[in-house]
Amino acid sequence: MPIYDTSKITDPISVAEDEHWKVEATWIGEGMSEDYQETDPDDMPLMRFDVFDKTVDKETDYYRYAPYSYCTFVLATDTEACKRFVDRVLDILQNNHDPKSELELITWWDGNESEAQRAK
Repeated sequence: MPIYDTSKITDPISVAEDEHWKVEATWIGEGMSEDYQETDPDDMPLMRFDVFDKTVDKETDYYRYAPYSYCTFVLATDTEACKRFVDRVLDILQNNHDPKSELELITWWDGNESEAQRAK
C-alpha cells in the first residue's frame, strides 16, 4: 500500500506570480531516485518548480520558459509547503539580479516553516 496518496496532487500544485515572473510547483512523477516508486517505503513524491518569464509577449499571455526548473525535497503532497516554497522562489527572483545559485541552493529546503529563515 502506498505511503503517499498521489492521486490528489493537482497540477499545478501552487502558483506564485508578479508582473514579471510566474513560479509553478508541479509534480511530474519524480521521487528520491528518479521516478517515484510508491511501493518503496524510502521513496516520496517530490515537487518540481518551474519559472516562467512573463515579459516576452503580454498580448498573447505567452510565458517564455526561463532556465530555472528544479526538482526539490518538498513533498508534492504537502500543498502548504509547496505554497511556501513558490512564494520563497518568487521572492528570490524579485530580489536578485542573478538568482541561479540561490535557486539551486533552495532545492535542498523541504518547505517546512521551521527552516524558512535558514533558506532566506
